[in-house]
Amino acid sequence: MRYIKTIFIFLFFTVSSCKFGGDVCLIPMEIVRVSGGGSHTLILGRDGTVWATGLNSSGQLGTGDYNNRYVFTKVAGGVKMIAAKGNHSLILKEDGTVWATGYNFYGQLGTGDNTDRNVFTKVASNVKMIAAGGYHSLILKEDGTVWLTGKNEYGQLGTGDNTHRNTFIKVASNVKMMVAGNEFSIILKEDGTVLATGRNNWGQLGNGESGNNKNVFINVASGVKMISAGGSYSVILKEDGSVLTTGYNQHGQLGTGDDINRNVFTKVASGVKIIAAGGNHLLILKEDGTMLVTGGNYNGQLGIGDNINRNVFTKVASNVKMIAGGEDHSIILKKDGTVWVTGSNSYGQLGNGSTGGSINVFTKIDNKTFSCE
Repeated sequence: MRYIKTIFIFLFFTVSSCKFGGDVCLIPMEIVRVSGGGSHTLILGRDGTVWATGLNSSGQLGTGDYNNRYVFTKVAGGVKMIAAKGNHSLILKEDGTVWATGYNFYGQLGTGDNTDRNVFTKVASNVKMIAAGGYHSLILKEDGTVWLTGKNEYGQLGTGDNTHRNTFIKVASNVKMMVAGNEFSIILKEDGTVLATGRNNWGQLGNGESGNNKNVFINVASGVKMISAGGSYSVILKEDGSVLTTGYNQHGQLGTGDDINRNVFTKVASGVKIIAAGGNHLLILKEDGTMLVTGGNYNGQLGIGDNINRNVFTKVASNVKMIAGGEDHSIILKKDGTVWVTGSNSYGQLGNGSTGGSINVFTKIDNKTFSCE
């Protein structure tokens, strides 16, 4: 199963309103973040409201039930950051508290038990950043320490063992950013060094080995300003604007011109300012506003107009401001403020009001696909 890392994007919509719980519910004029899970999507408005759409089989939308949604539905307020992956979701409130909902078989919600939730439940305080893996979660505290919880079969928690956790445990300090793939974790230190831990069957840790998992964080790169993680591959953006990739490449997601896996970070692009990894596809945004894509395209997630995979970066859009990749779908924000989506919509994860199927070209969405219930 393919999952993706937490992603950030700025979107703009015209203000409108509807009823929510008997009160007037304002649809936010400005959306500041979006995060894609296995088959669900969260978006965050600048007004602190969180909206969810897609698969809800484990309660990952936080709606208090297990019914899928096909339009963005309001689920929380007072939030400044969101993170979705697999079948669970995290939100970071303005007061620094973290709340979690969804699948919890491995303790990935950090609630101290292994019971699923269908409403957001408080699990941590004094936090400034959150990230979700396939079956584990990461939080970055205000003091720069990183704490993890959940599945640890392959050492993805970096605790030095392979024991699952259902409460957050401290594993690193002096951290600037963190991301997670299916069963591995990556952290970016304040000094620009990158450390990784967890499953390494495809070389996704980038340490020159394949098949040797790690259960403690190891140094794998330096001079880095941004990190991203796909299902089983990793991407780093260097300070000089170059992009390097490593790991699983059977769909061409590394952009190396072939389908051969890598176990060391390999340079594939330059002049880049933003990277966004999906499950098995990769989006990069160049300094001139052009967006290029590579990798799996079986659900049209590359937006090229067909369903053929690519193993080299292919230009698909211009005048782009921000990019985001979901498991099998993609979202872009153009400089004119319009938002476009493509890819799988089997559970309503595109939030465009349609049910099922997929699209293979970027299609404009608007605020009519919002619901306050």
